[in-house]
Amino acid sequence: LATTPCAKLLASLPAELRGPLDGKTLTGTFGGHAHLAIDLAAPDGDGVDLRADLANGCTVTAEPPAADVRALAGTTDQIFADGSHGKVGKGEPTWYELRRLPAWVPGAFVSAEDGRFYDHHGFDLTQIAKSLEIDLRDRRIARGGSTISQQLIKNSFLTQRRSLDRKLQEAVLTWRLEQRLDKHTILERYLNIIELGPHVFGLRAAATHWFDVSPRELTIRQAAF
Repeated sequence: LATTPCAKLLASLPAELRGPLDGKTLTGTFGGHAHLAIDLAAPDGDGVDLRADLANGCTVTAEPPAADVRALAGTTDQIFADGSHGKVGKGEPTWYELRRLPAWVPGAFVSAEDGRFYDHHGFDLTQIAKSLEIDLRDRRIARGGSTISQQLIKNSFLTQRRSLDRKLQEAVLTWRLEQRLDKHTILERYLNIIELGPHVFGLRAAATHWFDVSPRELTIRQAAF
């Protein structure tokens, strides 16, 4: 992709693809290149090579009203995967602070969902490549390569369907999320909204549903479960 003004790239997207990105304004330029090689005759784990070198000089001058990532640091009305909704944020009855948890609870989630959470900037190309290889070998979408940051964006602002426009919106908003919020805030919000059982959302509800304890009382085995 030749270096191009960020505003022109965003404006080039049809309105149907922009979705909740409408209203975002950008300055600066964006460019770079990516390399993808697929060889399913190679041993498992070596079948996909994915690399990218991006020159992202975009600066946001206005956030989109429908998807302002800064809102995730406060209290918002959350629409959950089953269509239900409720207030999520500090001070709400369902909220549980990260600092109150034993280290093995957030550690279990990071280990299972996004082992390089503290090292990447929202995207993990290694995991994306591994997931793509598994999907190609299995001839079905068996695994996603989404980071915790991407999952938070999807569950906060986007639909659950798998489509090109949603993945594009997710990428832009994840980039913005990692610029605006720290890892502590991202992980804390994630643990308070994710689905962990049938109509069970957030760590407090899950600890009660599965083990009848508070999140701070979860054992290492329970956290792993």
